[in-house]
Amino acid sequence: MLHLAEHHGVTPLVYLALRDGAEGVPTSVRDELRARYEHNARRNLVFVSELIRVLDCLEAHAIDAIPYKGPVLAEAAYGDLALREFSDLDVLLRPADFARANESLKPLSYVPNVNLSSAQQRASLRAGYECAFDGPLGKNLLEMQWAIVPRFFSVDFDVEHFFERATLTEIGSHLVITLCPEDLLLTLCVHATKHGWVRLCWLRDIAAVTQLPGLDWDRVFSDAKELGFLRIVGVSLTLAIHLLEANIPDSAMRRIQTDPTIPALTDRVATDVPESEAYSTESLEYFRLMVNLRERVSDRPRFVARLTFTPSVGEWDVVNLPAPLYPLYRVVRLFRLAGRLLSLSPFHLTARVFPRPCHPCAQAFFDSFGISCCIHRAHHRGGDATRSRGFVQQGFQGNFFFPPRPDPISERMGARDESRSAVEAKLLRRGREHRQRMIAVAARVAHRECVELALRNFKDGTDVRQQIPNLLAR
Repeated sequence: MLHLAEHHGVTPLVYLALRDGAEGVPTSVRDELRARYEHNARRNLVFVSELIRVLDCLEAHAIDAIPYKGPVLAEAAYGDLALREFSDLDVLLRPADFARANESLKPLSYVPNVNLSSAQQRASLRAGYECAFDGPLGKNLLEMQWAIVPRFFSVDFDVEHFFERATLTEIGSHLVITLCPEDLLLTLCVHATKHGWVRLCWLRDIAAVTQLPGLDWDRVFSDAKELGFLRIVGVSLTLAIHLLEANIPDSAMRRIQTDPTIPALTDRVATDVPESEAYSTESLEYFRLMVNLRERVSDRPRFVARLTFTPSVGEWDVVNLPAPLYPLYRVVRLFRLAGRLLSLSPFHLTARVFPRPCHPCAQAFFDSFGISCCIHRAHHRGGDATRSRGFVQQGFQGNFFFPPRPDPISERMGARDESRSAVEAKLLRRGREHRQRMIAVAARVAHRECVELALRNFKDGTDVRQQIPNLLAR
């Protein structure tokens, strides 16, 4: 029970339900719940203090910012800061203000956790939706967002409207602006959908917001219809009703019932909740669900096209292209996505399409691409250690994804006046250097365990453990 409560982000609510001596609950479990509840309350108070510090800094630089989720949602929807778990602070701003916000936060020791070039940052502002910052209290502490979801999700909220309709709320004895109840409900529905509704805390947030006084249901449904995600809102509310017994007005229920696909979609999602820890948001089944959730036919091909051809940080990590060649990242994106969705090794997938490149630069590019794809897949499936090790092993066994030529040593001996031992030593050295470069690429996206596994495949007899810190620091 404790594990499930932690996974679903509802430990404080479980403690609240069981603290008054529920029958059959062991004392040790109740004590552990109380300890976790108190720890969460203390941590949330620290988060509030840090949020106010960030907002004061942005205000001093004349940057408008809307905090939402996190402590603001806890106070507004739950009425108690200690009843909601969160691990970061979400702040929404205008895209044009991001560069100034980035500079203004440096005196507070906040730095982006991914270093992007100016061209990559411009591309991220067009196609992405957030930038995570490491701060004095830990990594990924602050998320500066200029959209609610990535562009490929094809739900195009107007951020300017959020600022026009924002309301005042109190947090830590400070007045701050936040999303109006209607916009908050819509953004929470889309956020939960993006993650496949696999955690009950997201549905609990939705259920809590539906009880806010003055919520205009007509506006909720009209805005959702205009943006093309009325079905997403219907499924989210139906899940909240079925799983959490949320109290939704009859008028809203009648609007939901006009879509005959919602019951089947709701049942389909609800069956995944008990096994949500193993649910993959990169599976083909997930993307099929995302397509079926769009009621407007025109949004479906738009979602698929944007998903397929919109590059992101993952593609930029594979290869560093100059700004004029940025359109080529769409090709890299296509192959990485195909490798994940089809559950094919990137090595095998690319080898079937491309012949063995004869130019060393071309071969280095494809090797880097394949290694990064393989490690990226292992990283995103890190919950299954056996599968992760399998994916890494595919990448580091033998000759990457191009088959070896017959006896390359003999070929070189015939072309040059060198002994076999000299050629072997040279090839071994070059292969070792090449593999080190590949591992350095992999280390940017891989777990430490995956890098260690890759290093153990060196065959020159050295103590490779000594090389791990240097490789990870590159």
